[in-house]
Amino acid sequence: MADSGTTIAAALKVDRGCFTMTAIAPLAHQSSTLYDVRLRGERLIAKEFRKPAELYDAPLREAYALSSLDALDVAPRLMGWVPAGALAAGQWPVVVYRRMEGEMWDRRAPTPADMAALATLWLTVHRPAPDGTPRARGLWQGAGQMIDRSVAIMERYGHWARSACPEARPAADLLARAAAKAQGVISTLRTAPHRALYTRTDPRFANIIRRPDGRLGMVDWEDCGISDPAEGIADLRTGPNQEDLLTADAWAAFRDPVMSALSAQDAGLAERVKGYELATSLLWLDWICEHILAQAKAGPVRDWMMNTLPGEVRARRYLARALAWPDGDLDAALAEVREMRFY
Repeated sequence: MADSGTTIAAALKVDRGCFTMTAIAPLAHQSSTLYDVRLRGERLIAKEFRKPAELYDAPLREAYALSSLDALDVAPRLMGWVPAGALAAGQWPVVVYRRMEGEMWDRRAPTPADMAALATLWLTVHRPAPDGTPRARGLWQGAGQMIDRSVAIMERYGHWARSACPEARPAADLLARAAAKAQGVISTLRTAPHRALYTRTDPRFANIIRRPDGRLGMVDWEDCGISDPAEGIADLRTGPNQEDLLTADAWAAFRDPVMSALSAQDAGLAERVKGYELATSLLWLDWICEHILAQAKAGPVRDWMMNTLPGEVRARRYLARALAWPDGDLDAALAEVREMRFY
């Protein structure tokens, strides 16, 4: 923590003795290290980036977002940062911002009014000009690269099911069908023309804050940047933090104003949103199958929780989404896979 304190002091342009800092226990999905910093009666958050793949781009995107959005009052206020290129050995890049007071949405079912408020916030985030803005870390980077291996992942999973887990064979057959179904859609998305905008990526409800005055804000901007807005919209609907919490009415309260505002200058937006919903569902199925195969290699596959739902329940939900795509009945697809075993 000594080196972390030195870097935070450099970001704030103060002496190390001017503030106190305490490490914050990480959430399950968190990749960065957070510190609660107290400086002259003010409560700040220092975000330290330690993952090798995120040392350069992630802190740049976070600092850019907080600076660009400052006048819109939808994100924490940037207090200072130190990029990777300015560090001594043993130090890590850090972004320091004013703590956004309020309550995290996380695992709560939003009302239509909540989602309408989120739509207003969402459209506000698109306002920064694209010129000079860093590219977002989206579906095709990081864990999303599993999509390139989807067919192979499902083939490996199918081989394991046939040889070691007969109960999972029906699921394996449907997973292979879903992976094959998605390949043409994914290929089209990669080259589809779109209107690039500054976009909120990683839109999980855990990053949405209801502030004391009732307004919404967002934290965790390290993945955000210029992107196809269709990806963020689809991820909001299908992300495992909230996909099971969104009612049809709540989703419509978000979708309708956002699509109305954006589609006027982006005729293909609705079709790409639909495509990304399939792609993100497949991504999470890839992740689940890789998780099962890794456990099977080490020993018996054990139950695990994925955003408060058992992993197998989450797998059924994503498989049902893929089977129901593009315009099928999700409830009917869920009924079809309700008893299906994945391990």
